Amino acid sequence: MPRSARTSSFDHRAKHAPRPASLQARWRWSAERGYNKLMKKVLVLGCSGAGKSTLARQISGITGLPVIHLDRHYWRPGWQEPDRATWEWEVAALVRQPQWVMDGNFGGTLPARLAAADTAVFLDFRTWRCLARVLRRIVGSLGRVRPDMAPGCPERLDFAFLLYVCRYRRRDRHRHLAAIREFSGMLVVLRRPAEVAAFVGGLKQETSP
Repeated sequence: MPRSARTSSFDHRAKHAPRPASLQARWRWSAERGYNKLMKKVLVLGCSGAGKSTLARQISGITGLPVIHLDRHYWRPGWQEPDRATWEWEVAALVRQPQWVMDGNFGGTLPARLAAADTAVFLDFRTWRCLARVLRRIVGSLGRVRPDMAPGCPERLDFAFLLYVCRYRRRDRHRHLAAIREFSGMLVVLRRPAEVAAFVGGLKQETSP
């Protein structure tokens, strides 16, 4: 798919991506050309708390693509991490599946996942919104395992994780933008909940009979 077919574009060299025009119009522009029918392997990226897992489930519900929550595959009971070789092998097996919508960052395996994907959705939300959502999630699920999390990993108050969310835009966002700079598939950048709603609404409209 040519780079001109992307639903959103921005200067990756800049520290802050300029706001795009109407997302719904861009999504409709792509769908009219049939690009939505090519969505077989979709990545959902962005800061923790941006709503990656929720959007992945919404896309799955509309398209029928199976959901892969990377957190469920990465974490071991008791919040233990796998060794790098094991994780890379597992991700390689996951991306070989014929269809999926996959949420999660895990920068070390992002190039391999982008190489396999035909669509990438980047949730570029502000820090305060992501942090507020994470805190609300902790309060609502403390001590319980979320549906998108691995067994044996109950929700917890993790100050290191909260610090990661606070620092994401300064320390990690630019790396994710750099990773998707050469992505040749359809790229969608969403910056507000209203844009997410417009994207989901457009997807429902274009996939309906």
